[in-house]
Amino acid sequence: MHRLVKTDLDAAWNVALLLLDEAQTDDEVGYIAAGPLEDLIDMHGHKALDRIEEVVEKNSRLQLALSTVGILFYYDEFERWYGLLYRYGFKKDRVADPSVIADVMKTMKAYLNARHQRLRIPDSHQRDA
Repeated sequence: MHRLVKTDLDAAWNVALLLLDEAQTDDEVGYIAAGPLEDLIDMHGHKALDRIEEVVEKNSRLQLALSTVGILFYYDEFERWYGLLYRYGFKKDRVADPSVIADVMKTMKAYLNARHQRLRIPDSHQRDA
C-alpha cells in the first residue's frame, strides 16, 4: 500500500475508502487512519485533503479516521485538518491555540540549538527551526 500511496494518489485513495468500508471495528478504522490515510496526507498534502473533503461529510468512518490521523502542527495541512476535526465534533475549539504552538516552537528551537552545541555541529549545517 505504501508504494501505491507514493505513486498513485487516486488509486491509493480508492483503496483507503474500500478499507474503511470493510473495517469491522473502530480499532480497524484507527489502523487505516494511522497507515494509508496518514500517508496520503503526508505524501500528497492538500491534494489528499481535497479528496477527503469531497466525501467526508457523508462518511462517518472517514470522520472517525480523521480524528486519529496525526498531523504535526507545523505542517502546512494542519489548520485544514484541524478544521475538519472541529467541524465533525472531534475538537471543541475552532482553531489550535497559537500561543501553545508558539511555545512549542520556541522549546523545539532551544532543544535543537542545545543538541547542535552538544554535538558541535557547525552553524552552517543547522536548519532554521
